[in-house]
Amino acid sequence: MALKRLLGLARTRQAFLRPTYAWLYPELPPGVWIVARDVAHVIHHGVQSQQRPWPSPGPRVLADEHFLFRDGETAVGRALRSWRAARRPGRRSGPPGNTRRSDEKEPRGH
Repeated sequence: MALKRLLGLARTRQAFLRPTYAWLYPELPPGVWIVARDVAHVIHHGVQSQQRPWPSPGPRVLADEHFLFRDGETAVGRALRSWRAARRPGRRSGPPGNTRRSDEKEPRGH
């Protein structure tokens, strides 16, 4: 994914407002694919500026029952991938000298 991002080939996550829930989101066009991050910013800004109530029944800005999604990766997916990568054996994390290899003793006779 990093190479795709560097080459500009990564697909951006998109959201599609289901027409059934259009009345909850008057600032968004229903039935159109829009960049999900942009949709979330519009909704969050409206809530923060007290121009609209929180439309989702849960903590997520874009509720699964209100929107369809395609392409890209969810924020949770990115976080989970990063977490897994950090836990790979042999991966260095933390300050230099804080690895198992640095704790090994030098070979005898040197």
